[in-house]
Formats: sequence, structure tokens, C-alpha cells
Amino acid sequence: MQIIGGGEKGGSLNHLITLTKGIIKKGYQAEIVCFLDDIVAEEARKNDLPVTVFPMKHIFDLRAIKSLYRYIEQKNPHIIHTHGIRANFIGRLAARKTGKPIVTTVHSSMYHDYSHTIKKTFYHRIEKLTRPYTTKYIAVADSLKKELIGDGVPEDKIKLIYNGLSPNFPLDEKVEPFLRSELKIGEDIPILISIGRMEAVKNQEMLLEIFATLKQNKIPFHGVLAGDGPLLPQLKEQAEVKGIKDDVSFLGFRKDICGLLSESDVFLLTSNMEGMPITILEAMAARTPVVLSDVGGMPEIVRLAKNGYIVPVNDVEQFAARIQEIIVQPDLKQKLADNGYTTLINRFTSEQFIDNTLEVYHGVKS
Repeated sequence: MQIIGGGEKGGSLNHLITLTKGIIKKGYQAEIVCFLDDIVAEEARKNDLPVTVFPMKHIFDLRAIKSLYRYIEQKNPHIIHTHGIRANFIGRLAARKTGKPIVTTVHSSMYHDYSHTIKKTFYHRIEKLTRPYTTKYIAVADSLKKELIGDGVPEDKIKLIYNGLSPNFPLDEKVEPFLRSELKIGEDIPILISIGRMEAVKNQEMLLEIFATLKQNKIPFHGVLAGDGPLLPQLKEQAEVKGIKDDVSFLGFRKDICGLLSESDVFLLTSNMEGMPITILEAMAARTPVVLSDVGGMPEIVRLAKNGYIVPVNDVEQFAARIQEIIVQPDLKQKLADNGYTTLINRFTSEQFIDNTLEVYHGVKS
């Protein structure tokens, strides 16, 4: 039984759908439980995955604990697997009296997820309060494993399992070029792409500073930001203020990620914090070199894949220098692209990710 809040987007959503589909394909029974009839439930239904919703009006709506407890007793799953602080809190409290083993996947840093001080303090407390009920933790990056150990979780209760590329993401498929035509830019203009929600933790404001620096240095480029979010209007205004309005395209939410990455020359992620972004794996699959902030699990992936560069957070000049290094050296760009693709196939497939998770399930069940 996979338990999640229900409003998640991006990495944790892809992780959950890939895992649940993979488990069922291997002959196990699995279902998703969430507390909002929102994005997760919609995606589960699209993929013909069993999903049950116990609606919560807010985090203090604790009726969900009793409802979930009864449902666990009725369904009698072998494993309860929780994802995210709300799901951890409700799922652990509901499952603790059933005697079922509880697995928790840590997708991101608890200390960087919330900017609001009161909310951060509250969520930290309820998370730590219920941690003793978890049988085994899965960390999607070594940095998250170290954070858990620093919080007092015994190392032998934590398993490091990297995310895997979704099996729906095309590999080695010829994608008909469309992006340059859509953006009305020439073949000689390098495309620099970033994909993610427009929110403070993603630090796209710095991305615009990098673009402004490249323009000031007379480096030809076109910046592409794919994604939606609360900061989108503000970022568009900043692009105009910085004099790069014509050099940057805001595409909004897109589903054609493979095509966008395939035509891009460099993938950029300037986040202040990440767990293990699946967009890096997608860039590797599309043979696109990366330049990333030195946070979360990103350095681990680049060290393994040798597919790009890691840059200190907020170091605009070094970001710009590394980008320039890639786009002016075709042989380097090709080498980084090949390295990333080879490492993806060897280490980051959905099959490996699912098998490693099933190994954890069998370990706690026995």
C-alpha cells in the first residue's frame, strides 16, 4: 500500500507511478492511497492503477487516521510504504497498531522543503514524532541518508536507492525536431534548458542572472524555461528588466520533455536544494550534458555519470563559464552526452530501482 499526500508533482509523482506500475507488472498487488483527490489520483487513474482517496480538509483533519486504519485492516497489505511528511504522519499513526511493517521513502530534505518558519517547525516536529514507527527508510540520495543519520536514525535502518528513469520515457527513439522552429531560432544558436516548477527553491532568478552574464560576454544562446508555478510572472518581468527578454522563452508546463531535451545543448538546474531529480536522468537519456548546483544528490549523479559539471550554489560566473566550456567544444559535449547515457543504462533504469525496492520489502516482511 503506497501512501502519499496527493498533490505532489515532479519527481515524487514519477517515482510513485513508476514504482507502483513496476510492482504490479512483476506480479505483486499494489495500490495508492492519498488524502487529496488531485494530481496523484488523476495520474494513477490515467495509468489504470488502483487508487483510494481519504479526503483531508487540512493537516489537522485527523479523521483520516481512523479511516486509513480501518482500510488497512480490511485490505491486509503486507507492507505500508509512505511518501512525504503528511503521508508519513497519517500513514504511520494508522498502521502502527496493525503490526504491519512501514517503509518510508525520503524524497527531499526536511530542512529545505518549507520556507515558512511556523510550517517548517510544525512539520519537523510531527515527522520526528512518528519516525519510531518506521521499520525501514529508503533515501533517494546519499545526502538524504546522511541527513537521516545526523537526525539519529540508525544507519542500518536506511537503504540508499536512486530513482530510476520512467519506462515511459523514450530511449533511442528518433524525435522529429520542433523546438527551434517553435522558438524561431537558428541551428547555430545553442539552447540552454531548465525544467521545473517556478518556485523559490528552484532558484530560477539565478538562472536569469546566468543568461544575462552570457549575453554580456557575447556568448550566443537561447534560454528555455519549461514549467509553471507561482513565480512565473515575476520571472518574466525580471527577464525584461535584465535585458534578456528576447533571449529567453518561458514555455509553461510541457509534457514533451524528451523532445525538448533532445534539441537542447545543455540542461541547467540552479536549485538551492534537491533530493535526486528525475529530470537529470531524463537529460542523460536524451544525451544532454548538465550543469547543476552542488546540492542534494546532484553531485552524486554527476560524479557517477561524468556527464557535466557541478557548480557551487549561486556562483553565476562559474555557471556561465562551464556552460561556455561545453557549447564551444563539440568533442567535450559529445563525450559528456555519451557518458551520461551509458551510466543511465547501467545504473538508473526503472528495473533496477524497482528490484532494489522489492528487496527492501522482502527484507522487512521476513
